[in-house]
Amino acid sequence: MSVSLQDCTASTLHSDPTSGQARFWRLLPLILAGFLGLTLTLWQSRPVLAADPQCFTSLNGSTTFASSEDAQALRDAIVASNVGDTVRIAGTCAGAVTQSGTSQVALITKRLTLSGGYTITNWSLQDPVTNPTLLDALSAGRVIYASQPLTLVHLILQNGSVADGNGGALYAGSTLWLSGGQIHQSSAIGSYPNGYGGGAYVTGNATISGTSFLRNTAGYNGGGTYETGNEAITGTSFLSNTAIYGGGTYVS
Repeated sequence: MSVSLQDCTASTLHSDPTSGQARFWRLLPLILAGFLGLTLTLWQSRPVLAADPQCFTSLNGSTTFASSEDAQALRDAIVASNVGDTVRIAGTCAGAVTQSGTSQVALITKRLTLSGGYTITNWSLQDPVTNPTLLDALSAGRVIYASQPLTLVHLILQNGSVADGNGGALYAGSTLWLSGGQIHQSSAIGSYPNGYGGGAYVTGNATISGTSFLRNTAGYNGGGTYETGNEAITGTSFLSNTAIYGGGTYVS
């Protein structure tokens, strides 16, 4: 038997409310709600993965001592080091913490050398161009506060900040040797007796070589560096540093 369109009534052309297709469309919202609920449950119960380490240190020059996603590996190595040791650093160590009343990435209270330009697969060869080592305060304090003689080699100190204080990136309360590094985008804000040394503030003698000071700001004196002792500078550049007196460096 053949059926033509003329033989079809209006009820024949619409879905039967009891048909499988009609029931599917009525149940679809419930199906979708159940699927979304299951997806949310699985997402909430997923394992939380730790961030990959970015900061690495070595005390013996052959194996990795500590690693962390922030700068804790550097702080741990400094605590574990002995007077006169060299702490080797690889990667990026970022974030300041408050210790002894000041905020900085690293607090140093013994004579040390901090050295960068390494990789975790080679702690003996420095290549700061290929493997830059960054110490970043993230504008939450100084990068380094040192009360004892300090040597810094092939390190980039950046985003240090201190309000009503001195030494935006680096406060060196004793003799400083600074070689092959960079200090940039740091600030010491304030007015006398604060606001000295946007990049570095040094109270002892300073020997600086092969280093660049870039875009540092002091509220008063010494946009790049402020030095109260003798300062010997070779092969070093000062660019776009600002202060009321001594945009590049100021020696009192």
